[in-house]
Amino acid sequence: MIPVAVIGTEGYAHKQLERIFFLNTCFDVVGVCSEPNRREKGYRMCVERGIDVFDDVKSLLEAVRPRAKAVFVFTGIDSHYQYARQCLEQGFEVFLEKPPVPTIQQMDDLIALEEQTGRRVAVLFQYLYSGIVQTLKRRIVSGEFGQVRRVRSLAAWQRPDAYFRRNHWCGTVRTSCGEWVLDGTLNNPQAHVLSNSLYLAGLQADQMAYPLVVEAELYRVHEIESEDTSSMRIVCENGCVLIHNTTLCSASEVRSETVVECERATITYRNFNQAQIVFKDGRQAEFLEESEDPRMEMLKDVAFCFETGRPYKVPLSLCRPFTLCVNGAFDSSGEPADIDPAHVVKSRHNGLPITLIKDIVPIMQRAHSSCQLLSEIQVPWARRGRPIVMKEYSSFPGQRVSWES
Repeated sequence: MIPVAVIGTEGYAHKQLERIFFLNTCFDVVGVCSEPNRREKGYRMCVERGIDVFDDVKSLLEAVRPRAKAVFVFTGIDSHYQYARQCLEQGFEVFLEKPPVPTIQQMDDLIALEEQTGRRVAVLFQYLYSGIVQTLKRRIVSGEFGQVRRVRSLAAWQRPDAYFRRNHWCGTVRTSCGEWVLDGTLNNPQAHVLSNSLYLAGLQADQMAYPLVVEAELYRVHEIESEDTSSMRIVCENGCVLIHNTTLCSASEVRSETVVECERATITYRNFNQAQIVFKDGRQAEFLEESEDPRMEMLKDVAFCFETGRPYKVPLSLCRPFTLCVNGAFDSSGEPADIDPAHVVKSRHNGLPITLIKDIVPIMQRAHSSCQLLSEIQVPWARRGRPIVMKEYSSFPGQRVSWES
């Protein structure tokens, strides 16, 4: 059993705490940090278990250092870098909620700090730990399906207007305090779709595919600074091309569909729990399906790797291409484009106001099936981004210096 501390108790952190408490043979929570002005279900759950609660991270780490060996970070994107750095410097391993950090310079600093301190970071991209993704990755790396030529992905979700007002960093590029966030489809709720695509496009067992050129179109219909709809092409160093179309403004839902086009087979991975493999030599198609909660499998795997000293399935360095792609997308697009109100629908769902894009599912399905960006299929509100070369990209913002203003 690993003695751990936890930073964050509410919202998604509350759900993760429930899972950690359920896995009581894996983790022993010896202290938590809970914001004094936001103490709800998660806080009460910890108090009921007699766990020490601290107002700030510094106090937590000082108090638990003799006992805790690792720290879960379940806070907002804007704080991931700061808290992960503090934990590594204090000698803890870090189990870091996705996305790891907003910028590539923060990523590289933490990777260097891992080397310096001898402590590691595991990133909690839960679907990368799933049985289906791990099975597909092994078979792709083995060469069974031949070269991966193209990966195309689609996700169309719906979020109420209140979702974009739920905290101080939601929908922001940068907080009022100057911390980078880059919140949106690419770097938060649908980040799993992009991370899965990059992972399956990588030809090495422990790598995602590295971007060579990123071209992206970022859009918004909500009153936010960042994006709620995105369209992106990534040309990878290994020759694979990724096409990625996602939105949070859909009247109907396409949870996810990722199509991996290989020399000898086409793999279609849907809804994060099903896959079909169609072979080009006429062999019978294969179907894969799993019912386990990937978050539980992820937590158990992290505990096992910590206790045995084995490499984490999703170490920080594996996620570097993901952060590069997010940074490249924002540099490529610049400020997200506002979609003309003529193409926007104001409605309600389950009693809550929602803002939708007209016909966004058929639009995205057309782009997805034709392997194009939204601007390339002549969507009237679409605009093209400029290609960003990522070969020596080491700091965000790169070519879009206007993000600094």
